[in-house]
Amino acid sequence: MSYTFEKSLELFERAARVIPQGIPGHLTPVITVPGSYPYFVARAKGPRFWDVDGNEFIDYMCAYGPMILGYANEKVDEAYRRQAESGACTTTIATDLSVELAETVTKTIDCADWVMFAKNGADATSMAVTLARGYTRRDKIVLAEEGYHGTQPWAGTNSVGITQRDRADIVMVPWETSMPSRPRSPVTRDRSPGSCSPPTTTRSLRTRSSPRLHSWPEMRSATSTASCSSSTMCGLAGGSTSRAQATSSASGRPGLLQQGHGRGTPYRPSWEPERMRITASKAYFAGSFWCNAPEMAAAMACIGER
Repeated sequence: MSYTFEKSLELFERAARVIPQGIPGHLTPVITVPGSYPYFVARAKGPRFWDVDGNEFIDYMCAYGPMILGYANEKVDEAYRRQAESGACTTTIATDLSVELAETVTKTIDCADWVMFAKNGADATSMAVTLARGYTRRDKIVLAEEGYHGTQPWAGTNSVGITQRDRADIVMVPWETSMPSRPRSPVTRDRSPGSCSPPTTTRSLRTRSSPRLHSWPEMRSATSTASCSSSTMCGLAGGSTSRAQATSSASGRPGLLQQGHGRGTPYRPSWEPERMRITASKAYFAGSFWCNAPEMAAAMACIGER
């Protein structure tokens, strides 16, 4: 079966006139092979989706992680719909679902002592870096090369409008490197509050790989004291792979852990240990839609189905 993209190309031409890049960020078709990758989705069900030209695809990426139950899951969608119809989806005041979801997460995930909610990975990693620095009073952050850490100026994803000062306290290391702790190294216990790395490589057009079993303990040892503040950006498998990487394969409990959950409604709970709670309570984090009740209801239903 041959795929055609006439409607997609027409829409993209219209989009490019009113939206920078037409389709921004990681969703842009600019980084794909023209004429072989979907531009705009029309509908989805289970593991499959159809674009505006009627082409059918299997989403092996699971919507970049959170679509672990498939698209249009009846129970999850019904929970979302029921909460939205109640009208209790204001962004002005939190609902009791935020408490219920946080309690459920801490009971479900063995390394979750408490929870903060955000809408995307960039927010979650920013929160983790802020808390690590606030707790340790250190500046340097270690990032893994070929890893994706978000869209913030310090993350290294963007080069437009970024100054040298934005990345002055960032140390890049090769993926799954043995972390140095020599006095001359920029990565030392007295300088670096934490490290930030995905559980697998995220480099384009290459096979994903997981780190050696001793990589995370080495990273953690080199970047933190006994009150470890290392962080791992997770969520590639909606929680399951990320949890295993962070708690079992890594042979240790991360100081800060970000993961994605839900039904495709973007949710990024950020799990931190009790020793970080006081620091987090002093910091100011906010998002207009971080406590939206319909998304939290969907997350509850999603966890219940697992």
